[in-house]
Amino acid sequence: MGNDMRTARNTIGLFRLWFGYLGGAVVWSVFHLVSYLWASAFCGTSAEILLNLTTIVTALITLAATIVCYRNWQKLKSIEPESSGTFRFLLLSGVFMNSLFLLTIVVSGIAVWILGTCA
Repeated sequence: MGNDMRTARNTIGLFRLWFGYLGGAVVWSVFHLVSYLWASAFCGTSAEILLNLTTIVTALITLAATIVCYRNWQKLKSIEPESSGTFRFLLLSGVFMNSLFLLTIVVSGIAVWILGTCA
């Protein structure tokens, strides 16, 4: 591993790199698994608040992953403008992927809010 990779790894940390890169995908998967489970279990009851809370919590976690990616990308860009390309690529693609996952979580949550649990 070169000096650039070590500097990038020490600057942002591996946990923040992988949380930012994979956080939205994992949270989106958990959101859909939990939503389908609760929608089938609580159909016809007034437990829609659980689905709305699930939407809010998962959207906030995905937003946090997006912010972590963006801030770390900016940090690496300012420290080493021409090096640590792999880390910068992972962070920038994490920003775009998490934005897409956030959009799908919010749209799914709006659908549950408008249509209801059993629709």
